[in-house]
Amino acid sequence: MEKKKQLVKLLLFVSFFLFSLEEVYGLSGTISGKKAPLTSTYSNDNFYTYNFLTKKYEEVKCKKIWQGNKVVVYSEIDGFYTDSEFMQRIGEKVESDIIPVLETYFSDIIYANLDIIFYDIHDFYKIGGQEYYAGYFDPDYSYNNNKIFIDTNPGMIYSSIDDVLAVIAHELQHLIHYSYDNDEEKWLNEGLSELSTYVCGFENKVHTEEFIKFPFRTLDTWNGDLNDYGKVYLFFRYLLYRKGTEIIKTIIHNTKNGIESLFDIMGKDNFENIYHDWACALSVNLNQNNMIKYSITGYDFSVEPIIYFDSKKTQSIDVNLEKLSFYKFEGYTKYLQDSPINLKIADKTIKNTIFLYNNNNLTEIIELNNEETVFPKFPFNKYIVVISNGSTKKREFSLTIELQGPEFKFLKNPYYIENRLIAIKGKTNNIKINNSRKSNFEKELKNNKKIISADINLTDKNTIEYSYYLTDKEYKGIIIIKQGEM
Repeated sequence: MEKKKQLVKLLLFVSFFLFSLEEVYGLSGTISGKKAPLTSTYSNDNFYTYNFLTKKYEEVKCKKIWQGNKVVVYSEIDGFYTDSEFMQRIGEKVESDIIPVLETYFSDIIYANLDIIFYDIHDFYKIGGQEYYAGYFDPDYSYNNNKIFIDTNPGMIYSSIDDVLAVIAHELQHLIHYSYDNDEEKWLNEGLSELSTYVCGFENKVHTEEFIKFPFRTLDTWNGDLNDYGKVYLFFRYLLYRKGTEIIKTIIHNTKNGIESLFDIMGKDNFENIYHDWACALSVNLNQNNMIKYSITGYDFSVEPIIYFDSKKTQSIDVNLEKLSFYKFEGYTKYLQDSPINLKIADKTIKNTIFLYNNNNLTEIIELNNEETVFPKFPFNKYIVVISNGSTKKREFSLTIELQGPEFKFLKNPYYIENRLIAIKGKTNNIKINNSRKSNFEKELKNNKKIISADINLTDKNTIEYSYYLTDKEYKGIIIIKQGEM
C-alpha cells in the first residue's frame, strides 16, 4: 500500500510506504480478532477491501469500466470520483505500457486477468488527516491476489495519469514478487518496487534527496521512512545497471530472503565487492560512460562525507561500522603534492578505495589492501577515502591516514613586509622559489629541519618547487604563493 501526503491540492510522491496487508493483520488472516472473509460470497463486481480505520474488511460495490486482453478496470458505484474515461485511459496504459516493461524486468504476471479497483480507500484522510493511502496490494486474501486497489479521494482528484501509473507500477511489483516468493523481506521488496516505477519511466527524487542527506545507514534495516525508500531504490537501481535485467528476475524467483538471497545469487564475496562499488559510486559519482562502476547513472549528486579531515599530516580515528554500511571521508593537503599516502585499517575485512584529485579534477583511483602505502602518479591536493562493511556483522577498528613527505610553514617577517620565512620539516632537496625578488638565506637545522628566508613579489604569483626522496624514489611538489600567502 502506498502512503502519501497531500499539500495544497497537490499530490506529492513524498513517500511510498507500501505495506502489504500481511503487516497490517499478520499472516493468520486475523484482524482484531475477526477473520478475513474467505468464503464464496465474493462476486465479480463486488470486492472485499481493507478499512484502515476499523482494521477490518468491508464489501465495496463496483462496476466494470473497461476490459482489455489482460487488464480489467472497476470503479466504486457510489464513489466520489466518477471520471470513467480517465480510469479507462489508465487501464489502457497499464496494459500497453506498464505490464510489458514489468514482465521484461521482473517476471510474468501469472494471472489471466489483472483487476484494478478504483475506490475511496478508507484511511485517515476520511477523518480529516493529511496522510492517505494511494494504493495497496493485498496478498493474504486469496481473492485479491490478482488485484491492485487505487485510491480515488484524494488520490485521483489531484493526480496526473503518470502519478497513478507510478503507484500501479510500484504495487504490481509486489503482486509479481508475491507470486514467486511470498515471504520476502520488506527492504528488498520495497527496493524492487521503487525500481519498478523507474523502469516504467517514473522517478521519485524526493526519496533520493532524503537519502543523500544521511546515506550512512544499514542497507537491510527498515524503518519505512523516505530515507529508507531512497536507500533501497538507489541500491537496486545501481545493481540493475551493473548486472542487468536477469539478476532482478533471479532475485524475484530466489526463495531465500533478504541479504541471504543476494548472497545466494551473487556469492558473499562478490556481493561485498558490489556493495563497496555502490558505496564508491554514491561517494564520488563520476557519471561517465566508461566509469559505470563508480557512477549513479542519471544523477549528478554525490553524498557528503561523514568526516572532513583538515590538512594535518596524520589523521587517526576509531570507527564503528555497522553491517552493510559505509563511510566516506574527505581530506585536503596544504599544497599540491604527489606525496605517498599511508592508509592503515586495523580490520582486514574492510574494503577501501582512495580517490585523488587536483583542484576537484579526478587524477587517480586506488583500490587498497588494509595497510598499504599509496604512491600517486600525479600531484593532488584532495583525497576521498571510502570504506565499506558488506558483511552481516558490525566492525570496530582504528583508521589512520598519513600524508608523507615534508611539511612547510609560512611565516611573515614583522620587520620586512615582503620577506617570508619558510620553515621545512623533513628531508628535501632542490628547493626552488620562482618569481621571488631574492633569497636571503637558507639554513639547515637539526632533525631534518630547514629554514629559508626569501623576499617575494606580493602583487604576483610565486611558487615553491621542491623534491625529496622516499624509498629511493623522487617525489615532487608545488606550493603556490598568492599575495604573500601560501
